Amino acid sequence: MVRDKTLVALTVCLVAALIAVLAVGCGGSSKLSGTQLSIGDVGVVIDSEGKWVGDPADLTGPQGAQGVQGEKGDKGDKGDKGDTGDTGAAGAAGAQGPQGYQGPPGVGYNPMQIALLRWYSAIETGGTFTVGDGPFGIAFDGDHVWVANSNTTTVTKLNVADGSVLGTYGVGTYPRGVAFDGSHIWVANMGSNNVTKLLASNGSTVGTFTVGIGPRGVAFDGANIWVCNMDDDTVTKLLASDGSVVDTLTTADGVGDGPQSILFDGASIWVSNYNGNSLTKFNLDGTLLGTYAVGNTPTRMTFDGTNIWVPELGDDTVRKVRVSDGVVVGLYVVGDGPVAAAFDGVNVWVANFYADTVTKIRFSDGVVVGTYAVGNSPSGAVSDGVNVWVTNQSDDTVTKL
Repeated sequence: MVRDKTLVALTVCLVAALIAVLAVGCGGSSKLSGTQLSIGDVGVVIDSEGKWVGDPADLTGPQGAQGVQGEKGDKGDKGDKGDTGDTGAAGAAGAQGPQGYQGPPGVGYNPMQIALLRWYSAIETGGTFTVGDGPFGIAFDGDHVWVANSNTTTVTKLNVADGSVLGTYGVGTYPRGVAFDGSHIWVANMGSNNVTKLLASNGSTVGTFTVGIGPRGVAFDGANIWVCNMDDDTVTKLLASDGSVVDTLTTADGVGDGPQSILFDGASIWVSNYNGNSLTKFNLDGTLLGTYAVGNTPTRMTFDGTNIWVPELGDDTVRKVRVSDGVVVGLYVVGDGPVAAAFDGVNVWVANFYADTVTKIRFSDGVVVGTYAVGNSPSGAVSDGVNVWVTNQSDDTVTKL
C-alpha cells in the first residue's frame, strides 16, 4: 500500500518535471497554464510556472459569509413624461337626479306678436293717465306709447313703465292714425291732409308730407308708409326714408268707399272701407289682390299672424278673416260700438266706443275671456307685449290694462 502511494508520487513528480521541460523548450509559453492532467484517479493542475498545484477539488474553499450591504446610491434623474394614452370608453349614464324646484313664472311673450317691433317688460301694471284733448290713435315704439290727441295738433309720448308723460309734440290738424317705422313716428293729420314724421327718440319733426283728403289710418311695410284717405277714397304710398310719394291708389285701382283703417300682414296691405262694408287687399306694388265683404262699418283692424280681426261698428261684432284667401273663419259678438282692435300675442282686445269697455277674445278659438271697464269713449288700442293701452277719447285719458 505504501509502495503504491510512493510510486504514484514519483510518477507525478516525473510528469511535472517533463511538463516544465516542455514549457521551457517551447519558449516559456503560458499555454500550459491551468493545464489539468489526470494520472490514474489523481488529478493535478499545473500553474503558469509549471508548478504542481494539486487536486482541483482542493482549490475551491467553502463560500464565505455575505458581505455588508453597500450604501444606497444617489437618486437618478427623472425620466421624460410618457405619451398620453388613448381615451378610455365612456362610462354608462348615471341615474337621473331629483327634479329641481319650480322656477318663477316667465313673462309669457308669444312670437306671433308681429305687430310689435320689440318687447318691453313693464314695471307696473294698470292705471289711467291723462294726455291731450281727444286721444284717438295709439302706437308702441318698443319703449314708449304715442297718442294722437285728435282735438288738438299734438301727440303725447308716455313711458310704458309708469305712464309718465315724457313729452308733447306738435303735428298737423286733427291727428288720427299713428305708426312706428323703427326710428320714427308717423302721424296722419285728418284736418290738414298730410302726415308728420317725428324722430321717436326726442319728438323732433323730421318732415311733413302731403297726402290725400282726410287721412285716417297709417301703416309701415318695412320700406314704405301707407296712408288711407277716407274723404277722397284713395291710398297714398310714401317712401319712409324721405317721404316722397311713390304711388296713389284710387277707386280705379280697387280702393273701396271710405277707406278708414290700413295694416300690413307681412306680405300684403289691407284696407277697411268704412262706407263700403268691405276689405281690400293689395300687393306691395299696388296691384289689387281681392275685395271681401264684411259687416257694417268696418273700423280699425289688427293682425294675429294668420288672420285679420275687423271690428264692425254697426253690428257690434268682430270678424276674423284669413289673410291667405279672405275667407271668414269666425264672427264674434262684442260690446256696443266696436271701433278698434289690438293683438297681444294670445288675445285680441276690442275697444267698444259706446259701452266704455274692452272685450278680450282668445284668438285661437274666439272665446270671450272677459270684458273690462275703461274710460269714456274708448277709441284706440295697442299692446306693448305685456299690457294693453286704450285711448279714451271723451275724458282725455289712456287706460293701461
